Amino acid sequence: MKIVFKMLVGFAQYFLSVYLFLFLGGVIAAYFFKDFPTVNIETCIIAGLVGAWRGRIKELNKREEK
Repeated sequence: MKIVFKMLVGFAQYFLSVYLFLFLGGVIAAYFFKDFPTVNIETCIIAGLVGAWRGRIKELNKREEK
């Protein structure tokens, strides 16, 4: 159960950080450029999956140390 929780936390952290970064960057760029693309959700999902993988690896490493 801890691995699942760590994966969800990792997914949320990376997803939200990338999403906020792209969203705020898009808002700032759209203010200056009229034809700027919107937030790319695929990038956010990939970053979230990377965070989930890192959370899983961290939890597995903690179990090996004990």
